[in-house]
Amino acid sequence: SVNNIPTSLVQEVQIKTSGFEAEHGGASGGVVSIATKGGTDEFHGEVGTQIETARFQPGNRSAAQIFQPNASTQQVYTIIQPKDDYLNMYPTVTIGGPIVKKRLWFLGSYSPQIFDTTRNVTYYESNPVNLTVNPNFGTDQYRAKTTSEYAYGRIDANPFNTLRLSTTFLWNPSIIDGQLPLSAIAVGGTPSSANLNGTDYTGPALAQLQGGRINSNT
Repeated sequence: SVNNIPTSLVQEVQIKTSGFEAEHGGASGGVVSIATKGGTDEFHGEVGTQIETARFQPGNRSAAQIFQPNASTQQVYTIIQPKDDYLNMYPTVTIGGPIVKKRLWFLGSYSPQIFDTTRNVTYYESNPVNLTVNPNFGTDQYRAKTTSEYAYGRIDANPFNTLRLSTTFLWNPSIIDGQLPLSAIAVGGTPSSANLNGTDYTGPALAQLQGGRINSNT
């Protein structure tokens, strides 16, 4: 999952490929210009959400792989990766309006992006052609949740007819809770394990301790 700037913050997007204005002097290739929303002399608001669920997505495809049991033998096999179960949510609340009509306006928005994914990992014996589940490990369920916060504020002022001022602030830390293995199929692999402060953690129990927080960077 990849977080992007919420569209609820965007007023206009311009893509220029040639004929740049003087303000873009020296640019080559192309220019992408994004204008954020601001307040007006009337109060306006928006409340809503978008949802992505794994139930509406197709299953994964198989890909051919090569297994070499010895120096003189190669075998081709395919294992279809099970699809992750996930629910991604993009709620948003936005409100804007006048502080002093025709002179001072505000806009505030809160639009987090929440990615919640569950992955069932099956551990197989080292020979993928026989595809026998390792009786010592079987299948483990991992879960990871990432919340990308987006809180935005903007104030515009027009103290004189010839002067326009604006200031904006964007708060966007990310909170990561848990970590997923790279693949839902582990051929010849074993769950990760570690001893932390005298306690043994293995597989999902260890992955659930991983993550952290990335502070606001914009």
